[in-house]
Amino acid sequence: MTVNPIPILQLKSRCKARFREFGMCDKQIDSYDKEFLHLISYMENEGYTEYTPEVCESYLQALKEDVDKCASRKRRDGTLARMACLVVEGKPYNAIRSRRVSHDVPETEFGRIAKAYIQKLFDDGQLRKATVNQYQYYLSYLAIAMQLDNVDLSNLCRSYILKFLDKKPALTTRKVAVIKVFLHYLYENGYTREDLSLALKAYKMPKAEKVISYYTPEEIQQVEQSIDRSTNTGKRDYAIILLASRLGLRSGDICHLTFSDIDWDECKIRIRQQKTGRLITLPLLEDVGEAIIDYVTHARPKTEIKHVFVTKLHPYKPLNSVATMVNERISKSGICTIGKHHGAHSLRHSLATAMMSQKNDLPVISSALGHVMSKSTMFYLGVNIDNLLECSHDVPGVNDSFYTQKGGVFYDR
Repeated sequence: MTVNPIPILQLKSRCKARFREFGMCDKQIDSYDKEFLHLISYMENEGYTEYTPEVCESYLQALKEDVDKCASRKRRDGTLARMACLVVEGKPYNAIRSRRVSHDVPETEFGRIAKAYIQKLFDDGQLRKATVNQYQYYLSYLAIAMQLDNVDLSNLCRSYILKFLDKKPALTTRKVAVIKVFLHYLYENGYTREDLSLALKAYKMPKAEKVISYYTPEEIQQVEQSIDRSTNTGKRDYAIILLASRLGLRSGDICHLTFSDIDWDECKIRIRQQKTGRLITLPLLEDVGEAIIDYVTHARPKTEIKHVFVTKLHPYKPLNSVATMVNERISKSGICTIGKHHGAHSLRHSLATAMMSQKNDLPVISSALGHVMSKSTMFYLGVNIDNLLECSHDVPGVNDSFYTQKGGVFYDR
């Protein structure tokens, strides 16, 4: 195999040219601009001047260990890295489908037993072929750590297991479960003197702190104004964005919105929330109504489908999700999204935060978001909790006569 490293300054242009040869359209290629930025930033930070298969593997490993990045973003970044690696290796595009990252378990006593254990599960029909690599990957975490720390089966103990878990923030519940079952297997088959799986019995995965993303009213306005409403797609997307930013509708509720949910006479929207099943009523704001009318009368395909928003191409269907579209609209609007989520839910968060800044009462905000309990709304306000005190009402003063009524004796009947 001939490997032709690509200089970092030529990476984007050369890959894009090759992607066109793969048969990808310009729109699909341009959609990877952000992923190119992530990859090139990684190379610059690590001091790489050329893109090679080794850099690709290093980047993929860094993505796995990044606990702050969401899974969908990791997949996009990983796909771009693998596609760029095909360019370096001179392979066809379909080779990416057969590309598998091998997770070798070290040739230690622990490693050999782990491999035999995985093979036994496969032979007994308890593992599919595709899952074997996953199990090797999961158990290699512990095997490699033991090798580096000079720990073997003779001195493996509960305290080491717990220390190992604390040092590995990238571990998931699934990985811990596989390790736990294997540790019990070691005990049952006489490889360890105590059942080390008990160390994991009460272990709880640390919960990552949820980062709540929101944008200022000015940024939301910039997103809305960046949409080209002269196109059919622009008219549809603009109406969807307004439903999320002005009314705080969730992605699922927007997709399931039907014409019967809209009461034009009373200027209200009545929907049953997909998440909670609760029926809520929201005001149909003038600009939101006008955006929906513009889409329905000038851009919506002619179809008998009862849902307001449908796909652009025949056969027409209700939208399954608006998350990707909202993500792209926010990204292309020019506002700063560094360290923030930019899906449909971020618009909902932004509405809640803006209402809090305007000193709306908590129950009012809860009602607007369709929350049954104000406690749920508090999650949205975590980013701006300092404003909560400003939203509280002053306690009215009590006249002195209240304390002296009935001779100054309370509850004396």
